[in-house]
Amino acid sequence: MLMRRICLGSLIWWLMLPWGYVTGETVADYLPLNSGNSWTYSVTGPYGTYTETVTVLPGTTEINGVPTKAIKFSGGLDDQTIEYWTNDQLGIRLHGGYVPYSDAGPGTLTFEPPIVYASRTMNIGEPVFSGGNVRLVFDNYGTFILNYESSSTLEGVETVTVPMGTYETVKIRDSDRIYGSILGEPYEDASSGSTWFVKYIGEVKETDEDDSGTEVYVLISTNVKPGPTAPVLPFLQLLLD
Repeated sequence: MLMRRICLGSLIWWLMLPWGYVTGETVADYLPLNSGNSWTYSVTGPYGTYTETVTVLPGTTEINGVPTKAIKFSGGLDDQTIEYWTNDQLGIRLHGGYVPYSDAGPGTLTFEPPIVYASRTMNIGEPVFSGGNVRLVFDNYGTFILNYESSSTLEGVETVTVPMGTYETVKIRDSDRIYGSILGEPYEDASSGSTWFVKYIGEVKETDEDDSGTEVYVLISTNVKPGPTAPVLPFLQLLLD
């Protein structure tokens, strides 16, 4: 998910009716942030092959006065990293994170305002933009204020096959950039990727792209139980063709 490329992937929850209107689904249907939910992924890329598990922790954590849900990573390159998300009427937002390992020691990131990865409602092809400050606090070096830019676009509907099965998904493309200066030296971290989500289940596939190459995440197991099956709309096959 997020800190893999600055921030977790993104989500989307849209269906297009055949007469041209767009109807929004409940945000929670595509990002089930219930305590105890977990997803395990097989990851391949320039750092080799490994597995990574993402778990929603109990309770909430307040970030700038907002109760958020903590998502913890276990295994792989992001082991013990934590991200703080909300999923409500304001959309799907990333508020910050905790990074246990870095050259500067353990640290926290806080986005002010939070990154919006998806609005409450979106149309296919419609972008969502975010920007502001990111506050970095590292044990070994202190506090730094940098800038961030983020954009996400709902690209459409796709059929995706992963070890867990074959799913009808929605695909979102996003890019992120953090820039500024640290200790008088210019700093920039940019990345992009695509994420595929399934209603009631969550993320089933993700690609992360940066200067080191492309990593691919595919879902191999989850304890999230699917909800009711969504009706198949007449236009769906046309979008998939």
